[in-house]
Amino acid sequence: MKSRCPSVIPAAGRDNFMLRSNFVIDWLWLIAFGLATSAACVVAAQQVGVTFDEPIYLEHGLNFWHTGSHRPLLKLGTMPLPVDVQTLPIAIAEWVRGERFNLNTDFARIIVWMRHGNLIFWWLLLYFGMRLGRDLGGSWAGRVAVAALACEPNLLAHAALATTDIAIAATLLAFIAAYRRGRDGDWRQRVGWPGFWCGIAMLSKASALAFCPLLMLAVELVRRQEANGLFNWRQQLSSCLRDGTGIAGLGFAIAFVGCGSDFLPNDWFVHWSHSLTEGTSRTCLVWLAEHLRIFSNAGEAMANQVHHNLRGHGQFLFGQADQRPYWYYFPVLFLVKLTLPVLAATAYFILFRPRQIANNAALVAFGVLLLFS
Repeated sequence: MKSRCPSVIPAAGRDNFMLRSNFVIDWLWLIAFGLATSAACVVAAQQVGVTFDEPIYLEHGLNFWHTGSHRPLLKLGTMPLPVDVQTLPIAIAEWVRGERFNLNTDFARIIVWMRHGNLIFWWLLLYFGMRLGRDLGGSWAGRVAVAALACEPNLLAHAALATTDIAIAATLLAFIAAYRRGRDGDWRQRVGWPGFWCGIAMLSKASALAFCPLLMLAVELVRRQEANGLFNWRQQLSSCLRDGTGIAGLGFAIAFVGCGSDFLPNDWFVHWSHSLTEGTSRTCLVWLAEHLRIFSNAGEAMANQVHHNLRGHGQFLFGQADQRPYWYYFPVLFLVKLTLPVLAATAYFILFRPRQIANNAALVAFGVLLLFS
């Protein structure tokens, strides 16, 4: 009697089996690194001292859950999503206990809970790191990307704090992964998902205004390189501008809705209009300032952040502080901050694999952001 089971698995069956196996291994790999690093962050969060921003974020984040207003954060130029997420566990605890925490007496306890809220963005970073790595180089590239991110000391240090750096890193990684994958897809893939992540990135930090276009540029440069000179520049530019406009529109809509508004006049605009000399223009501007009740909003936060950056910052490096910039600040800072494997890999690709840099969206994005810095 012949066996009913075939002695050789059909090619399609083998492919499906391999896909399922890789899927399971990928998720087990991600969960293992995610749990191990989360445990490290939970321990570190209880031991690390308080940073400059955390008390401000804690106070204003709880203010949002108490009043529904982002106004104090937006006036500082801080986008609210990371702070809202990080303070949500504390707000839930207040609701359960029926009493608000005292920020003076309970600070040491609740700041640790706030830091744990940042792990949501940490897992997001690991997931999209794996996804982008897998898209660029296959399953093992995705797994190595997860391991590299999880073992990076600077990232781990920020993941144990209630700050915004991990949030913006994760959402920008999600943005470039969605934008790269969807370039030849339908509207949902080309504009919808990239626009969504652009908006989430802007809700995480105002610097996404600069970073998202730079990441789009990096992807387009790689697409141009991969085409081997057969790319139509006019068609590419037209497509990029069309989709970029849609992405920006959707992103700004998400950012403005997410930040909300108290529907109040802008204090600075009112004060400035009243300082003008008497005349028709002053009368019109005073009326406009007092009746334009759309503040605070995402635009005000972005404007405040840009104004803050234009004022410049003092620099501190190796025990030296000065308001004037050091010409060597960024090269030295990267050498100090980046770990030896990252520096070694960067040197290897520059010296021995320069063509692979031009054909890899992640490496080109790294170079573009480095030059921008």
